[in-house]
Order: sequence, then C-alpha cells, then structure tokens
Amino acid sequence: MASAMTSEKRDDAEFEQGPVQSPFDRLDKSAVLQETRIFNDSHPNPKKCAAVITKILYLVNKGENFTRDESTQVFFAATKLFMSHDVMLRRMVYLLIKALRPSEEEVIVVTSSLTKDMTEGNDLYRASAIRVLCKITDTTLLTQLERFLKQAIVDKNPFVASAALVSGLDLWETPQNQPIVRRWVKEIQMALDSRDRMVQAHALALMSRVKEGDRQSMVKLISDTMQRRMGGTLGSVTLIRLARRLLGDGAADARTKASLVSYLEGCLDDPSHTVMIEAARTLAGFSALSGATASKIVTAVQLLLVSSDTVSRFAAARTLHLLSHKFPDAVAVTNPELEQLIYDNNSSLATMAITTLLKTGSEASVDKLMRMISSFIYDVPEDFKIVIVESVESLCEKYPSKAATLLKFISDTMREDSARGVKDAAVSSMIRLFDKVHTSQSNILAYLCDFIEDCEFEDLLIRVLSFLADCGCVGRNPRPYVRYVFNRIILESAKIRAAAVQCLVRFTMEEPSLRGDIRTLLSRAANDANDEVRDRVAFGLRILDEGESAQPLVSAPLPVSSRAIENALTKRLESPAALAETFDLNSVHDIVDEAAPEASASSAASSASAVPVIPVLSDSTTAEETATPAAEVAAAEFTRALADMPGFDASQLAKSGAPRLLTDTEAEYSVGVVKHHLLDGRIVLHFRIRNTVDFVSLSDVRVELELLESSLPIVDVQVVSCASIGYDETGDVLCVVTSDNGGDESAINLCSFSAVLHFMQHERDPDSGDVDPDGVEDEYQIEDVQLSLPDYIQKINVSSFRSTWESMDDSNDASDVFELTAIHSVKEAVMKVVDLLGMQVFGDGESVAEDAAMHVLYLSGLFQGAKTLVRAQFKLGDAGYVHMRIGVRTENALVSQLVMSTLG
Repeated sequence: MASAMTSEKRDDAEFEQGPVQSPFDRLDKSAVLQETRIFNDSHPNPKKCAAVITKILYLVNKGENFTRDESTQVFFAATKLFMSHDVMLRRMVYLLIKALRPSEEEVIVVTSSLTKDMTEGNDLYRASAIRVLCKITDTTLLTQLERFLKQAIVDKNPFVASAALVSGLDLWETPQNQPIVRRWVKEIQMALDSRDRMVQAHALALMSRVKEGDRQSMVKLISDTMQRRMGGTLGSVTLIRLARRLLGDGAADARTKASLVSYLEGCLDDPSHTVMIEAARTLAGFSALSGATASKIVTAVQLLLVSSDTVSRFAAARTLHLLSHKFPDAVAVTNPELEQLIYDNNSSLATMAITTLLKTGSEASVDKLMRMISSFIYDVPEDFKIVIVESVESLCEKYPSKAATLLKFISDTMREDSARGVKDAAVSSMIRLFDKVHTSQSNILAYLCDFIEDCEFEDLLIRVLSFLADCGCVGRNPRPYVRYVFNRIILESAKIRAAAVQCLVRFTMEEPSLRGDIRTLLSRAANDANDEVRDRVAFGLRILDEGESAQPLVSAPLPVSSRAIENALTKRLESPAALAETFDLNSVHDIVDEAAPEASASSAASSASAVPVIPVLSDSTTAEETATPAAEVAAAEFTRALADMPGFDASQLAKSGAPRLLTDTEAEYSVGVVKHHLLDGRIVLHFRIRNTVDFVSLSDVRVELELLESSLPIVDVQVVSCASIGYDETGDVLCVVTSDNGGDESAINLCSFSAVLHFMQHERDPDSGDVDPDGVEDEYQIEDVQLSLPDYIQKINVSSFRSTWESMDDSNDASDVFELTAIHSVKEAVMKVVDLLGMQVFGDGESVAEDAAMHVLYLSGLFQGAKTLVRAQFKLGDAGYVHMRIGVRTENALVSQLVMSTLG
C-alpha cells in the first residue's frame, strides 16, 4: 500500500512539473557535427555512433538546413562505419545515407559497399541496401543493378522480396526509370504467386502500376488475382481499390463488372473490418448498385456502429451516408444506432450520423432531428457544416410541409456563422429552394433580406441583390424589400451600391406604384462619389421618366452575350462592304470553343509519355499561346500539316473539333485524332502519332480506314502519310473523307471506320546510333473513329433560354419520352445526354446532386447555321431507373430527327 501511495505521489509531482521534454529539443547543429568525429575512430563505439546518427536524423526531419559542405563531411565520415559489423549501427547508416541524399560523385563512393551488402548472406543488410541503392542511384547505375533487383524480387526471404518490390514502386515515380521497371514483369508475376501475404500485396501494387495504361491487361490482372483469393488485409484492400477504379472508369464490360461486384459482396463477410469497410465503400459508390446489394452492405456495416473503436464507427457511418443518397429506405433500419451516435464525443462522427439521419428520417422525426443538430452545430468544422446545410436542403425539398422549421435553421446558420463557405452554401440552398418549395418563397425572400443587413462579404451581397431583382418582384409586391435594398446604397461599398440601384429600378418595372418612392430614393444617390453608381442612378431615373416603353431595356435579356456583339461589330468595322448593310442582332451567335487548352508547356515538358493531343505544346510555348483556345490552335496545326496537300486552301477550314485519344496513355504508339470540317463538305481526320518506343524509329506511317457503317455513300478517302517519326517525336497523318450528299447541302454523313496504324519499323543501335535501313513492316490497331451528331454541331451561348425558345418557330418541334432502364441515377442520365448531343449546357445544368430525384437540362447549339435548342426533363422512377422527357426546337427539321435518333 505504501509503495502504491508513493507511486501516486511521484506521478502527481511529474504532472505538476509539466510534460516531459524531448532530449533532442535543444540540439545544436554545430555541436552535433563535432560529435561526428567519433565516426573516424579506429574502433568506433556502435551505441555512441548510433546516438549521433539519431541526432542528425532528428535535425534533418525537423527541417534543419545542412550546407553542401556539411552534408559531404557527415557523409564521408559515415561511410567509414561500414567497417563495423554491428547490425543496428549498419541499419542506422542506411537511414543516414537516404536522409542526406548524396550527390552523384558521392554515390559512387558508397555504391560498392551497398552492392556488397545487397549480395551477401545477411538478409537484413540485403533488404536495407536495396532500398538505399534505389533511393540514391540514377538510371545509368540502376541498369547495372537490374540483375540483382530481379533476383531479389523472387528471393525466398519475404523481407528481401518486399524491399525490392517497394523499391520498384519508388522507382516508378520517376519517368526515366519506368522502362527498367517494365522489364521486371516476369519476376513480379512470380512474386504474386508467393505464399507470403506481404510479398503478394507489394507485387500486386507494383504490377498494377506497370499495367495501369493497358485496360485489357488491368482487367486480366484483377480477374486472375480475384480467382487466386488474395490473402492478408493489405493485399485485399489493394485489390478492392483496383476493382473500384475499374468499376468507375467504364473500362470493364458487363460480365467483368458482375464478377467484380460478386467478389466485393464476398468481401463483406471478411473478418477484417478494414477489408469489409473498403468493400462496402466501393459498392456504395457503384452507379449501378442494386437494392439487394445495398441491403447486404447495410447488414455488414450495421454491427460496426456499436463498435468500441471510434474509427470503425466513423467508417461505418460514412459508408451509410454515401449509401443513403440512393437507398435511404435500406439505410433507415440503422436509424436507432445512428441516433445514439449523435451524442458521441467525436463531433465529426456525430455530424456524419446526423447528416445520414437527415437522408433517411421520416417526416415525423424532422423536428427532433433539428433540435439535435442545433445543440452542436456551432462546434463542428466548416466543411461538416456545409454538409449539414446541404442535407437540410434535401430534407426541405423532400418534406415541404416542414419547410418553416428547416428554412429557419438554414437562415440561422447563414446569419450567425462567420465562415464564408458556410454562408455561401446557405445562400445557394435558399436560392435553389426558392424554385422547388413554392409555398415558402416569401419566407425565403425575407430571410435573404435579413441576411444582407449584416453580411460582410461583397460577392454574397451582390448575389443576393441580383436574386432579389430577378425573383423578388415576380408575382408579388416588392415593397417590403425596398427598405433593405436602399440601406445598401447608404451603408455599403461602391459595387454593392451599384447593384442596389439596379435592383430598385427592376422593382419599378414590376410594380409601377413604387416609381414615385423609388425616384425619391434614387435622387438621394444622384451625387454619389462613384462614377458607376452615378451613371446607374441617371439611367434609372431616365427609365422611370419613360415608363413602360423603357421596360425592355431593363428586364429583357440580350439574345446573345455582350462579348459576341462586340466581336460582330469589330468584324463589321473591318469590312467596308458590311457597313452599308443594316446590322442584324439575330445573325450574331455565341460560338463556344469546343475544347479548353489541353496542357501547359510545363506539364507537357514534364511527361515524356504524354498523350499526343492536338495541339502539342512544346517547351517553348509561351503563356500567351497556352491561353489560345485549343480549337484555334488545332486549326493552325492542321493548316501547317496540310501545306503539301494538293488543292488545299486555309480558307476552306470551317470547324475544328476537340482532340480525342484513340490509344491508352501508356501505349507504345500514342494516337490522337481531331476531326476537321471543310466548307466544301469534306471531313479531314487528323491523326497525331507519338512514338514512345526507345531505340525504334518509324517510316512511311499511315492510317488505313475501313468503313463500318455510313448514312451517305463514301466517294473517296485520300490518305496523306508521314515520312518518319523518331523516338519521342510526333507526326501527322491525314485522311480526307469525301461523301456524296446527292446535292443536299444540309445532309450530313453519320459514319464509323475501323482504323489501323501501318508503318515500317527500324531498330536503332543504342551504342552507335545507326538505324537499320531495311526495317520491318508492322501495324497497330487503334480505336474506331466515328462521325456523330456532336461533330456537326457548334456550341452557342444564349443569354435567356426561355425567351430564345419562345422567339423561335415551333413548326420543326419534336418531343418524346424515354425510359432509361440501364441508368439508375439522374446525374448519370444528364451526363450521358450532354455527351451524346455535344451541345452547350445552359447555366449550371451539369451541376446535379448525387441523390437528385429530378432535374431539368437546357442545351443550345448551331447546326449548319440553324439554331437548335433542347429541353430535357429527368425523373427517377419508383422502379429505380430514369424517365426522360425531351423536346427539340430548331430552324432545321432534320436536326429534330437526328436528335431523337441519337437518343433512341
């Protein structure tokens, strides 16, 4: 008893003295460098030397800067410790060499010692020496060590084999070393068959990096490994993550996806919680997940909600939150356990539980949930607050009868939280709910007016004022909001004052009875210190004087953007003949660039195996050149490539499409294509080929096309070949396709070709550099090339979709209803339609929530001079698939038929 009391007193005394300080806290670099002199002793003390190395490693990891001379001094002193046979000291020397990162000259000094350690019988030396050598050597020296590394991969000792495999993963991060690692495929495959789980996991990770550029090889690797049943937690998690990547990128066919899902369902019963959670997360994120599989996930994860481990509870709650977006009813069975987690001491876990309950809760539980949230909302991090606000928004849309309670919560969060991100999310939720919960529109406007009274963020204030101008006066008297808007003219900055003036003028257009009062208010701001505010006030007063006749100047949107009008007027001034004609605003279109710049000069230079996009940016590309739209640069590249083509004129080029890759990024020959349209109706397929095979050059490079299907007869296909392509060089091959449209200029050819790359392959001697003049004829299969509807449509912007739709003739309209039985989410359906039609998306039409039950999409485009608009409505049905109603309005009847046939 006495000893126990003495121990307690000692513990109390230590607690009162404060935390124990680290013995390395007050290390002086100069003193430590003096201590390295003991490395030079004829018989160094291993313990003292290890202690000095520990101090140096502490300083390096802490960020202490060692000069080149100091590093060299420590390095050469440490190399003398290779004479010691103490195992622990030798391993400390390995760590020191890696931390110092010696120069190329210094590496040569230590290479022989490391190579000796790598080849002798001590396995601890071998594994550590492999890691150090691969960390400090360059590609030239690595080639000499390749034989030893291959032997190490298949070594019987798992520690040595894993060290070699992990070193291979490190080497792969350097592009220059990747060809060397690719030559280890046979040994890596043997390591995959190892009985040791650690070796299997590391071999799978390295093999996946080597095969990641080849889709078919990756599918085969994953399928074979699933049949082998990878053992161990690390290997299983690695395989699951590879399966997730395969399910997400669309590379696998239906049969492969089914086998992947079956394997992942089996992993739900794995005794390891890590493997089970990883499989559950992967399945929950799968777009084509079935209800039966969702129930299996819930059953497996539910037990972890009552685990004593906080990490396991959070992982389970996070997985259920992801699953609740698509299957809230299936997750609802876990509500009792989730309600208990609301009171967990971990705020992140409590937040995840409450956001999941917001997805799965019933209408009767809304009030209870909101009381729970209000008790801890101000203690959670900003990103979790945003998640909560978005979840409350979804609940408000789901249960409009509870809108009063839910909107008040969003309003309180919007006004009382100081973080800009939270305020922005709350304002966005309010604006979206305005269009979805019509019975609460007045409350939403009132909450937004209260918000602008004390908001310190200019952009949010201007956004709310713009929203009030657009929606605050539609179908209602805006008088209650005038006071809030006018206060902004008195109290805020010039930008906000200008927006407030514009808002007040808009109010008078919808409610003429306010003109007198607003005229008085605007007159007070006529002498504002800012020019922009004064101009807007003068414009507003003039509008009030002219009355209803001036209403289109304020409320009617421009048919096109101001930038498009400016460009049209600039071109008009350049042509004296055009000045004699009347300017027609209806002839102006917002043409949208079909591709953004593909890459900057730095990114192109940093990747030797970069995709051969068109245009290819060189090391000398300037910042001004990278700002050029890709379609314009592609046209310039196309013009230069066709300089030798008979009868070509640069003015014939009508449109250049966006680049598309026809091979994998890591393929031996990377091929990209751009489709160009000429004014005479011909289509030019511009292939750009990059040769990534070292010591090989190509000659007489051409692409042979074989017609698969076509809507019009093909008259001729003219091929312009490339004379030669050296290693890491690019070349252009052109195929000019001529179709017979039968005299109908509006007819288009929807066709597809199979494409094969043909060339003569010449090997180059790596020593002399001589190239074999004879060569061997070879071919390389690339993906099919299709000419579809998007290739003939130019994207255009419209400032107001509704007004543009109503102004167009409806005689060519077409509409239909589709049941998309293979698509199980609204977001996926929207992305699919946008991709199929290739038209410009109006507004934020592509911003679709993962769990959205309905959505409206607006598209605009120009088809051979004919303006075309598409309106599509999506709804997730009770059967789990998406219903789509689509309408087309166009100036060309052919387009309506093409759009319907494309979607059908």
